[in-house]
Amino acid sequence: MNKKNEQSLPQLEMLFHQPGTVHYLSDPAGRQNFEPAYIAVRKAEQRVYDDAQLRSLPQVDSGHPHAREWALRRDSLARLLADLQRGGAVHTILDLGCGNGWMTHRLGALPGSRVLGLDLNAYELDQAARVFADRP
Repeated sequence: MNKKNEQSLPQLEMLFHQPGTVHYLSDPAGRQNFEPAYIAVRKAEQRVYDDAQLRSLPQVDSGHPHAREWALRRDSLARLLADLQRGGAVHTILDLGCGNGWMTHRLGALPGSRVLGLDLNAYELDQAARVFADRP
């Protein structure tokens, strides 16, 4: 591990102790080119959700263009939660590429667990912070 990575690990650990907050770990100038193009692709793929839709994920209407995918996500999340709950251990979880935070939020409901979601997409991170701010 190089020196830069060694210095970033304590910073990452610190973020686990600040639930419900959004921290930008990348340079905002670098995101100015990436984010608009990324959001345009997400919208074209019908993967940008309004707040009400985000709250209900992984549940979607059967007519949703990604209904089959969300059914797989729902089932795999249920298996993951069951595995993590078996044995009652406390978990520290890093959800790398968390997007809109739907799974990060669900993992955060595990008793005593610490969950941190990281993503480059500030648009969806801000939405996650807003939508899930009042929810455990």
